[in-house]
Amino acid sequence: MRTDALIKAAIANIRVEPDQRSELFSQALLGHPVEILEERGSWRHCSFDDGSLGWIQQGSLALIFSGNELYMTEETVITRTLISRCQAQPMPGSETLMIITDGSRLIKTGGAGKWAEVLLPDGSKGWLSARICLRAGKLPPPEPAKIKSLAEEYLGLPYAWGGTSSLAVDCSGLVQLIYRLHGVVLPRNSFQQADVGKLIDASGNSNDFQPGDRLFFAEKENIDHVALSAGGAEFIHSSMSNGCVKRESLDHESQLYNDRLAAMFHHARRII
Repeated sequence: MRTDALIKAAIANIRVEPDQRSELFSQALLGHPVEILEERGSWRHCSFDDGSLGWIQQGSLALIFSGNELYMTEETVITRTLISRCQAQPMPGSETLMIITDGSRLIKTGGAGKWAEVLLPDGSKGWLSARICLRAGKLPPPEPAKIKSLAEEYLGLPYAWGGTSSLAVDCSGLVQLIYRLHGVVLPRNSFQQADVGKLIDASGNSNDFQPGDRLFFAEKENIDHVALSAGGAEFIHSSMSNGCVKRESLDHESQLYNDRLAAMFHHARRII
């Protein structure tokens, strides 16, 4: 896709229609590219890097200009932190410029000891802990143990319809974010993700599942939920019924058993 602008808000809401009352179906994170397809008042209809389309407020975007053009030519860093602060100076207690979440995309322009200087999409600069800045080209591969470990870090994270950040996620937002942090960009919705990867099982035999496999669930054959296998019968997912990210099981003998999802299991797919 063409890059016309960058997300300059920490988390930008994406809506179905150019109206603040319209459904929030997704979010885009700081520094990620967008292609602007249409303008309507203060709204911009955009294409995002996961293939989704939606409306976003102009104030959440920074057009490509001389102050941020490094985003077009240099390798970015991806932040690896549930939540952190981008500060005005490389020292504890310095003024906070912006809250940073997992998966934000920035340009590293320098460093000082344990601090990394970063270029923000609006052309300003700030400082982050260097340990949370991973080169986009050096993200950890999506190995089963790493996928499981990261999913476990999100246990207890609030559920939010349309959420894709480490502040709150829906089911497919959780899966998308975890794989994005391992260099794999999945489609936004569970029914779209259901076609990506190798088919593992369509019978619900949990012995076939390894950590990181994506488990899909359907209501009358319509895929409407996705979870990450933790290995065997256990899985980690974000659901409205739980209100957060939780570990549950397809095993009826487990205390974590979710009978509703066990009955809805449709198939599993593997990327790794």
